[in-house]
Amino acid sequence: MAESIVSDLSVKLLEYLSKYGAQKIAPYFGGEQELQELQMMMELIQAQLYDAELRQEAEEGARVKSWLKRLKSLLCRMEDLFEEVVIADEERAKSKLTKVLCFFPSLKMNKKVFQEGQAIMRELRCLRDTMESL
Repeated sequence: MAESIVSDLSVKLLEYLSKYGAQKIAPYFGGEQELQELQMMMELIQAQLYDAELRQEAEEGARVKSWLKRLKSLLCRMEDLFEEVVIADEERAKSKLTKVLCFFPSLKMNKKVFQEGQAIMRELRCLRDTMESL
């Protein structure tokens, strides 16, 4: 059950990356190179989910369940971040007046979103390393 939720989230995030990636999301993850790394990690995780499901039933099931739980939490945070970036971008594009009025608050939000993107990348790298040792 958890695997299908994680798999669905992973597919949804890959769709976000392909649709909005380079233009809107890349700056919050440290640029296009970091975004490409993120996309490769997401594809690797997607490929490993089936194997994780089989391992969960074996003797190392508790470790795999814990890893899947951490991954699900991280993917939910990433989904929230992607949605926040897309929504903020759509709101800024509505009118020039909105752009002027929201200039300073958007700078604060952008810094917050950037920091969250960097934290997600660090945690995803950690999860990737943990996945390789499962």
